[in-house]
Amino acid sequence: GSNVPLPLHPYLLGALLGDGGIAHRCILSSNDHELLKHVEDLLPGGVAVRHSRGVDDRIACEKPGGCNPVLDALNKLNLRGRRSHNKFIPEIYKWTTSADRSELLRGLLDTDGHVRPNDNNIEYCTSSPQLAQDVQMLVQSLGGTATIRAKPTAGRLAYRMSVCLPPQIEPFSLSRKANVYHPRIKYPPARAIVDVISVGSKLCQCIAVDAPDHLYVTDDFIVTHNTIQLIALMIHERAAAQGQGKLPPTLLFAPTSVVGNWVRELERFAPQLKVMVHHGPQRLSGEAFMNEAQKQDIVLTSYALAHRDGETLAKTAWWRVALDEAQKIKNPSAASTQAIRAIAAPRRVALTGTPIENHLSELWSIMEMLNPGLLGTAGEFRERFAIPIEKLADADRAQQLRKLIAPFVLRRTKTDPAIAGDLPEKMEQKIYCNLTTEQAAAYERITGDMLVQIDAATGIRRRGLILAALTRLKQVCDHPILLTKEQTNDIDGRSGKCERLAEMLEEVIDEGDAALIFTQYREMGHLLETMIRKRIKTEPMFLHGGTPAKGRDEMIQRFQSGEPDAPRVFILSLRAGGLGLNLTAANHVFHFDRWWNPAVESQATDRAYRIGQTRKVQVHKFVCVGTVEERIDRLLTDKIALADRIVSSGDDWLTNLSTDELRNYLQLSNDAIGDF
Repeated sequence: GSNVPLPLHPYLLGALLGDGGIAHRCILSSNDHELLKHVEDLLPGGVAVRHSRGVDDRIACEKPGGCNPVLDALNKLNLRGRRSHNKFIPEIYKWTTSADRSELLRGLLDTDGHVRPNDNNIEYCTSSPQLAQDVQMLVQSLGGTATIRAKPTAGRLAYRMSVCLPPQIEPFSLSRKANVYHPRIKYPPARAIVDVISVGSKLCQCIAVDAPDHLYVTDDFIVTHNTIQLIALMIHERAAAQGQGKLPPTLLFAPTSVVGNWVRELERFAPQLKVMVHHGPQRLSGEAFMNEAQKQDIVLTSYALAHRDGETLAKTAWWRVALDEAQKIKNPSAASTQAIRAIAAPRRVALTGTPIENHLSELWSIMEMLNPGLLGTAGEFRERFAIPIEKLADADRAQQLRKLIAPFVLRRTKTDPAIAGDLPEKMEQKIYCNLTTEQAAAYERITGDMLVQIDAATGIRRRGLILAALTRLKQVCDHPILLTKEQTNDIDGRSGKCERLAEMLEEVIDEGDAALIFTQYREMGHLLETMIRKRIKTEPMFLHGGTPAKGRDEMIQRFQSGEPDAPRVFILSLRAGGLGLNLTAANHVFHFDRWWNPAVESQATDRAYRIGQTRKVQVHKFVCVGTVEERIDRLLTDKIALADRIVSSGDDWLTNLSTDELRNYLQLSNDAIGDF
């Protein structure tokens, strides 16, 4: 803690970690006289800087054969004998006062930090992976951000870091660097560790922060995931119940792709909890399941098993039923929804970032599971709230509904001022692409054929034809092979989107960044795999509905590992990878084709733009110019605004268009075709 004396002045330690040779003797390699003078002023008594040769200066005793307190301190800190590739910041310096941590950072940046004239970003470089991580932590503890990029150099990797600091932090003592550095005038509110008081050592998982929003601190600092909050609640309950008998287990439903993530989070934050995964062909059933479940603290299972194993689950005594990605029970008549509602438990909790995707009935379904009868029957809810709000945009009814559910909803958005500083900036942009001649010809052929059929159809058949036409046109905008189904490696130059994506991915890779690419078509994902492997010369990963659960977990761990050889491009099908996953290693998100529901797109973007992300996230939404994609994109903007007011009308706005309106939406405009 901050009350523990430091063996060396923090600036001196920072300079030695940067330009110091501490393998045997103590040597400072610098020709900067201002730096040498500053170091000399901070040396303990009886030690001086002695010029050796070239740019090397020894830090040695003034009297031959005397004791060198600098070397003694390095020994005590376990740093003596370290070379440039295995240096680190000792723990005692990570948790000292804010002033001492600032001095340590200045010593590091005065030696190995670089800043361009009139710039507010600082580049820091080291060959030690541990030192890179320690400096990142140091910067974050002062309220800044730091992004690490591994770059191959002769012999070993170098770790370059882009450092951004709040304006009150002065990163340089050297005048030549301080004079060209311009601090950011506008900097988002950021939490920093102001002081640390030692209270001894004890095991802990989540520590409540003394702040109005009650965030949690972990070794990655601020965490607000509802996952962590539920885990913290379970730890607290079981700790409070010690000596009063074992509590029954919590039953948690999650999408199949997220079950592995829950296992990892529980292992990390709650290793004392006993966890059982109920999944796969070898899962227990009947009495064997019920007996084993009662030995656990939490039982994880998937929504797919809610109906299939419903009888066994309903017979088991539970402390709580919890639903992750609770929008999965949005259909109240679905067999899985009814099976979950039939499970008795005195406590129920739903975790979701999207309680309403299309209709208010989805909110009713979730609340009916949590508090049966609160919103009346489905028919009563429809008459009282759904019709007035969805059809008539009744603001008073919307306000009544919000007040009714408010006591049961713990909600915090990323834009809330209380936590806005915990997330970096997110930038969204539309990437407008042209069609190739082959794509345009196929587009016009489909439009002409389908409009004739749609005009002659009525009712459900007409609705089906419209949806089929939209699907085929979206596929054409992606790549003509999605329609022709041809088996060929000749895919280059046939899709405007693919050409633009290849150009942008080259820039992403060159910058040392990583990207997620979402597509709703599995075939398109395989095409992108082939194209990226061939054009970008990097090996992508592809997660889709057919990926086994174990394979999904391995992919996510590889992508998130931060290792130099970790994949830099992750392709995901929108349905399989669009929710519940933590993929903050990516700072670019590509929506290759557009889903007609903006809430689903937003959920997919949040795989990268979530608490734990330290870099600016760039979201690229591909739209083909002059096609149905561009016209419906305008409608999506309006639909987002409606969803924010708890108003949405599903897909009716697409399928209820007249034939003339459809023709205006579907027909190809003159600016659609590009040269490739």
